[in-house]
Amino acid sequence: MVYIYVLKLQKDKFYIGKTEDPQFRLETHNTGNGSAWTKKYKPIQIHEIIPDQSDHDEQRVTQEYMEKYGIDNVRGGPWCQIDISEEKSMIHKLFMSSSDKCYNCGSMGHFAKDCKSKSKKPKQSKKTQELSCQRCGRSGHTESSCFAKTYSNGQPILDSEEEYEEEYEEVWVCQYCDREFDSEKGCAYHENVHCTKRKLNKKFNKIGSLVDELYFDSDEEDIICYRCGREGHKANKCYAKKHVDGYYLS
Repeated sequence: MVYIYVLKLQKDKFYIGKTEDPQFRLETHNTGNGSAWTKKYKPIQIHEIIPDQSDHDEQRVTQEYMEKYGIDNVRGGPWCQIDISEEKSMIHKLFMSSSDKCYNCGSMGHFAKDCKSKSKKPKQSKKTQELSCQRCGRSGHTESSCFAKTYSNGQPILDSEEEYEEEYEEVWVCQYCDREFDSEKGCAYHENVHCTKRKLNKKFNKIGSLVDELYFDSDEEDIICYRCGREGHKANKCYAKKHVDGYYLS
Protein backbone atom coordinates (compact mmCIF):
# COMPACT_ATOMS: atom_id res chain seq x y z
CA MET A 1 0.00 0.00 0.00
CA VAL A 2 1.14 3.57 -0.69
CA TYR A 3 0.26 7.15 0.20
CA ILE A 4 -1.37 9.33 -2.46
CA TYR A 5 -0.45 12.98 -1.90
CA VAL A 6 -1.82 16.15 -3.49
CA LEU A 7 0.26 19.33 -3.56
CA LYS A 8 -1.23 22.75 -4.19
CA LEU A 9 1.12 24.81 -6.34
CA GLN A 10 1.50 28.38 -7.53
CA LYS A 11 -1.09 29.76 -10.01
CA ASP A 12 -3.78 27.36 -8.70
CA LYS A 13 -2.03 24.28 -10.08
CA PHE A 14 -2.02 20.80 -8.48
CA TYR A 15 0.32 17.82 -8.49
CA ILE A 16 -0.65 14.27 -7.49
CA GLY A 17 1.91 11.60 -6.62
CA LYS A 18 2.37 8.33 -4.74
CA THR A 19 5.05 7.29 -2.26
CA GLU A 20 5.84 4.91 0.58
CA ASP A 21 7.77 7.67 2.37
CA PRO A 22 5.79 10.95 2.29
CA GLN A 23 8.35 12.96 4.28
CA PHE A 24 11.21 12.21 1.88
CA ARG A 25 9.11 12.61 -1.27
CA LEU A 26 7.62 15.94 -0.19
CA GLU A 27 11.08 17.26 0.64
CA THR A 28 12.27 16.43 -2.89
CA HIS A 29 9.45 18.56 -4.32
CA ASN A 30 10.26 21.44 -1.97
CA THR A 31 13.91 21.38 -3.03
CA GLY A 32 13.03 21.41 -6.73
CA ASN A 33 13.95 17.78 -7.43
CA GLY A 34 10.45 16.30 -7.54
CA SER A 35 9.06 16.71 -11.07
CA ALA A 36 9.10 19.13 -13.99
CA TRP A 37 5.61 20.35 -13.00
CA THR A 38 6.63 21.23 -9.42
CA LYS A 39 9.78 22.88 -10.72
CA LYS A 40 7.67 25.12 -12.95
CA TYR A 41 5.03 25.80 -10.29
CA LYS A 42 6.49 25.88 -6.79
CA PRO A 43 4.59 23.93 -4.08
CA ILE A 44 2.64 26.14 -1.67
CA GLN A 45 1.10 23.60 0.67
CA ILE A 46 0.09 19.98 1.16
CA HIS A 47 -3.49 19.87 -0.09
CA GLU A 48 -4.32 16.27 0.77
CA ILE A 49 -2.69 12.99 1.84
CA ILE A 50 -4.58 9.72 1.38
CA PRO A 51 -3.13 6.63 3.13
CA ASP A 52 -3.57 2.93 2.38
CA GLN A 53 -3.97 3.28 -1.40
CA SER A 54 -2.92 1.04 -4.29
CA ASP A 55 -0.59 2.10 -7.10
CA HIS A 56 -3.57 2.40 -9.47
CA ASP A 57 -5.25 5.00 -7.24
CA GLU A 58 -2.70 7.63 -8.33
CA GLN A 59 -4.24 7.78 -11.81
CA ARG A 60 -7.77 7.74 -10.39
CA VAL A 61 -7.11 10.72 -8.08
CA THR A 62 -5.27 12.60 -10.85
CA GLN A 63 -8.22 12.07 -13.17
CA GLU A 64 -10.68 13.30 -10.51
CA TYR A 65 -8.65 16.49 -9.98
CA MET A 66 -8.32 17.07 -13.74
CA GLU A 67 -12.07 16.78 -14.17
CA LYS A 68 -12.69 19.15 -11.24
CA TYR A 69 -9.97 21.78 -11.79
CA GLY A 70 -9.18 21.39 -15.50
CA ILE A 71 -6.59 19.33 -17.38
CA ASP A 72 -4.25 22.30 -17.81
CA ASN A 73 -4.10 22.82 -14.03
CA VAL A 74 -3.29 19.28 -12.87
CA ARG A 75 -0.47 16.79 -13.40
CA GLY A 76 0.21 13.38 -11.88
CA GLY A 77 -0.04 9.65 -12.48
CA PRO A 78 0.71 8.88 -16.15
CA TRP A 79 0.43 12.58 -17.05
CA CYS A 80 3.50 14.12 -15.34
CA GLN A 81 5.05 15.90 -18.31
CA ILE A 82 4.28 19.60 -18.79
CA ASP A 83 2.92 19.29 -22.35
CA ILE A 84 0.14 16.69 -22.62
CA SER A 85 -1.74 18.31 -25.50
CA GLU A 86 -1.64 15.08 -27.54
CA GLU A 87 -3.26 13.15 -24.69
CA LYS A 88 -6.16 15.49 -23.92
CA SER A 89 -8.59 13.70 -26.22
CA MET A 90 -7.88 10.38 -24.50
CA ILE A 91 -8.25 11.97 -21.05
CA HIS A 92 -11.66 13.36 -22.00
CA LYS A 93 -12.72 9.89 -23.11
CA LEU A 94 -11.71 8.65 -19.65
CA PHE A 95 -13.98 11.34 -18.16
CA MET A 96 -16.82 10.02 -20.28
CA SER A 97 -16.06 6.42 -19.38
CA SER A 98 -16.00 7.09 -15.64
CA SER A 99 -19.43 8.72 -15.83
CA ASP A 100 -20.89 6.19 -18.33
CA LYS A 101 -21.34 8.86 -20.99
CA CYS A 102 -21.36 8.27 -24.72
CA TYR A 103 -18.06 9.21 -26.41
CA ASN A 104 -19.95 10.48 -29.44
CA CYS A 105 -22.58 12.85 -28.01
CA GLY A 106 -21.71 13.10 -24.30
CA SER A 107 -25.12 11.83 -23.16
CA MET A 108 -25.77 9.04 -20.66
CA GLY A 109 -27.79 5.87 -21.18
CA HIS A 110 -26.06 4.38 -24.21
CA PHE A 111 -22.65 3.62 -25.69
CA ALA A 112 -21.06 5.24 -28.74
CA LYS A 113 -21.79 2.22 -30.96
CA ASP A 114 -25.50 2.61 -30.17
CA CYS A 115 -25.57 6.41 -30.46
CA LYS A 116 -28.44 7.58 -32.63
CA SER A 117 -27.00 11.03 -33.10
CA LYS A 118 -24.33 9.67 -35.43
CA SER A 119 -27.05 8.78 -37.98
CA LYS A 120 -27.97 12.44 -38.19
CA LYS A 121 -24.46 13.54 -39.08
CA PRO A 122 -23.69 14.27 -42.73
CA LYS A 123 -21.43 11.75 -44.42
CA GLN A 124 -17.80 12.76 -44.46
CA SER A 125 -15.08 11.82 -46.84
CA LYS A 126 -12.57 9.22 -45.66
CA LYS A 127 -9.89 11.90 -45.48
CA THR A 128 -12.07 14.13 -43.27
CA GLN A 129 -13.03 11.25 -41.01
CA GLU A 130 -9.37 10.49 -40.32
CA LEU A 131 -8.74 13.99 -38.99
CA SER A 132 -8.79 14.32 -35.22
CA CYS A 133 -8.38 17.54 -33.24
CA GLN A 134 -6.11 17.25 -30.20
CA ARG A 135 -7.48 20.55 -28.84
CA CYS A 136 -11.21 19.85 -28.52
CA GLY A 137 -11.37 16.07 -29.02
CA ARG A 138 -13.62 16.22 -32.10
CA SER A 139 -12.97 14.74 -35.51
CA GLY A 140 -13.09 16.39 -38.92
CA HIS A 141 -10.41 19.04 -38.34
CA THR A 142 -7.01 19.56 -36.75
CA GLU A 143 -5.84 21.68 -33.83
CA SER A 144 -4.46 24.40 -36.12
CA SER A 145 -7.95 25.04 -37.56
CA CYS A 146 -9.91 24.58 -34.32
CA PHE A 147 -12.03 27.47 -33.06
CA ALA A 148 -14.13 25.49 -30.57
CA LYS A 149 -14.92 27.07 -27.20
CA THR A 150 -15.80 23.76 -25.55
CA TYR A 151 -14.42 20.22 -25.48
CA SER A 152 -16.46 17.41 -27.02
CA ASN A 153 -18.03 16.71 -23.60
CA GLY A 154 -19.25 20.29 -23.25
CA GLN A 155 -16.64 21.57 -20.81
CA PRO A 156 -15.19 25.01 -21.62
CA ILE A 157 -11.74 25.14 -23.18
CA LEU A 158 -9.38 27.25 -21.08
CA ASP A 159 -6.38 29.06 -22.44
CA SER A 160 -3.31 26.91 -22.86
CA GLU A 161 -0.53 27.27 -20.33
CA GLU A 162 1.53 29.25 -22.83
CA GLU A 163 -1.31 31.72 -23.49
CA TYR A 164 -2.02 31.95 -19.78
CA GLU A 165 1.54 32.84 -18.96
CA GLU A 166 1.77 35.46 -21.70
CA GLU A 167 -0.84 37.54 -19.90
CA TYR A 168 1.41 37.92 -16.86
CA GLU A 169 4.84 39.30 -16.22
CA GLU A 170 7.31 36.97 -14.53
CA VAL A 171 6.77 37.08 -10.79
CA TRP A 172 8.13 35.34 -7.72
CA VAL A 173 5.61 34.15 -5.15
CA CYS A 174 6.20 33.68 -1.42
CA GLN A 175 5.78 29.96 -0.75
CA TYR A 176 4.08 30.68 2.57
CA CYS A 177 1.62 33.57 2.02
CA ASP A 178 1.31 33.78 -1.82
CA ARG A 179 2.47 37.41 -1.92
CA GLU A 180 3.98 38.25 -5.31
CA PHE A 181 7.28 40.07 -6.00
CA ASP A 182 8.91 41.35 -9.16
CA SER A 183 12.35 40.00 -8.20
CA GLU A 184 13.66 36.73 -6.79
CA LYS A 185 15.81 38.59 -4.29
CA GLY A 186 12.85 40.58 -2.94
CA CYS A 187 10.79 37.43 -2.58
CA ALA A 188 13.59 35.59 -0.75
CA TYR A 189 14.11 38.54 1.63
CA HIS A 190 10.40 38.62 2.44
CA GLU A 191 10.28 34.86 3.08
CA ASN A 192 13.29 34.93 5.40
CA VAL A 193 12.60 38.18 7.27
CA HIS A 194 9.06 39.51 7.03
CA CYS A 195 6.64 36.68 6.24
CA THR A 196 4.58 35.86 9.33
CA LYS A 197 3.56 32.49 7.90
CA ARG A 198 7.08 31.32 7.04
CA LYS A 199 7.07 28.67 9.75
CA LEU A 200 3.83 27.08 8.57
CA ASN A 201 3.59 24.00 6.39
CA LYS A 202 7.33 23.17 6.77
CA LYS A 203 7.54 20.03 8.86
CA PHE A 204 6.04 16.68 8.19
CA ASN A 205 7.82 14.48 10.69
CA LYS A 206 5.41 11.95 12.16
CA ILE A 207 4.24 9.25 9.80
CA GLY A 208 2.59 6.16 11.23
CA SER A 209 0.07 3.76 9.77
CA LEU A 210 -2.19 6.76 9.24
CA VAL A 211 -0.92 10.24 8.34
CA ASP A 212 -3.21 12.47 10.31
CA GLU A 213 -1.19 15.39 11.63
CA LEU A 214 1.30 18.03 10.51
CA TYR A 215 3.68 19.61 13.00
CA PHE A 216 4.61 23.29 12.67
CA ASP A 217 6.97 25.53 14.60
CA SER A 218 4.24 28.08 15.34
CA ASP A 219 1.87 29.33 17.97
CA GLU A 220 -1.47 27.55 18.33
CA GLU A 221 -3.38 30.34 16.61
CA ASP A 222 -1.07 30.13 13.56
CA ILE A 223 -1.60 26.41 12.97
CA ILE A 224 -3.30 25.52 9.69
CA CYS A 225 -5.11 22.20 9.37
CA TYR A 226 -3.94 20.41 6.21
CA ARG A 227 -7.23 18.47 6.08
CA CYS A 228 -9.66 21.40 5.84
CA GLY A 229 -7.28 24.35 5.25
CA ARG A 230 -8.52 26.37 8.23
CA GLU A 231 -6.45 27.93 11.00
CA GLY A 232 -6.48 27.22 14.72
CA HIS A 233 -6.37 23.41 14.87
CA LYS A 234 -4.52 20.34 13.61
CA ALA A 235 -5.80 17.54 11.41
CA ASN A 236 -6.25 15.06 14.27
CA LYS A 237 -8.72 17.49 15.85
CA CYS A 238 -10.54 18.41 12.65
CA TYR A 239 -14.29 17.75 12.44
CA ALA A 240 -15.00 19.84 9.34
CA LYS A 241 -17.29 18.41 6.66
CA LYS A 242 -16.20 20.96 4.06
CA HIS A 243 -12.78 22.22 2.96
CA VAL A 244 -12.19 25.97 3.14
CA ASP A 245 -12.29 25.94 -0.70
CA GLY A 246 -15.86 24.63 -0.56
CA TYR A 247 -15.66 20.95 -1.51
CA TYR A 248 -16.85 18.17 0.81
CA LEU A 249 -14.32 16.13 2.78
CA SER A 250 -14.51 12.35 2.91
